[in-house]
Amino acid sequence: MKINNVGHSGLHPYKQNLQKMDGNKKTPFQGKDEIEISIRAKELQHTSGFATERKEKVEAIKLSLENGTYSLDAKETAKSMVNFYKK
Repeated sequence: MKINNVGHSGLHPYKQNLQKMDGNKKTPFQGKDEIEISIRAKELQHTSGFATERKEKVEAIKLSLENGTYSLDAKETAKSMVNFYKK
């Protein structure tokens, strides 16, 4: 009786297959990621009138609070809250 493949040749056939697959892998792309912001987006970022108006309004309220001249209408506040949550 003749026995072939005596030794370690058939011991790790899956490992040999994985090594072949690892050799075939290409190196990953080593470039840099880039992002481009449109001109319109840049304009909107720099010329936001809403932010400046809000800041001025907050400063005016802070000043009137410090002076003690800030008055609050409870009915108007309640109406605004109800209208906000009805939407």
